Amino acid sequence: MTDIKLEANALYGLGYNHRRMGNYDKAMEFLEQGLVPLSDTGNILGQGRFYYVMGEVLLDQNGRAQEAIEMLQHAYGILETCDDPEGPSLTLGTLGEAYTRIEARDDAIIALRKASRFQYPWNLKSNGIVNCINFLD
Repeated sequence: MTDIKLEANALYGLGYNHRRMGNYDKAMEFLEQGLVPLSDTGNILGQGRFYYVMGEVLLDQNGRAQEAIEMLQHAYGILETCDDPEGPSLTLGTLGEAYTRIEARDDAIIALRKASRFQYPWNLKSNGIVNCINFLD
């Protein structure tokens, strides 16, 4: 693994762990720093994953659902171009959850319908899919 990839992986891990601890500002700081080396390498999949986790960080914070939606839409736009169906699937599921937080029922339905086409097990139990389905019923 190159030094750039190691640096990006370390920053991703730090950002992810700070998110889990509720240190959202620190999480965003590390994730934003990690995007810089990835941009230099042209690692599109990695960039999409960074933007996805940044969207999750924003969604974890009260009152930032709209910002999370914008970040997740950006992540989805990147991830749907990659040959990795997990990224778009998770991103759409999280978008569905974000839309429920701002009570955008129609947008939540669209995101969840798109997510359902992937039919992966994690779609049923992670990223708010169950909560969104309950919201839609």
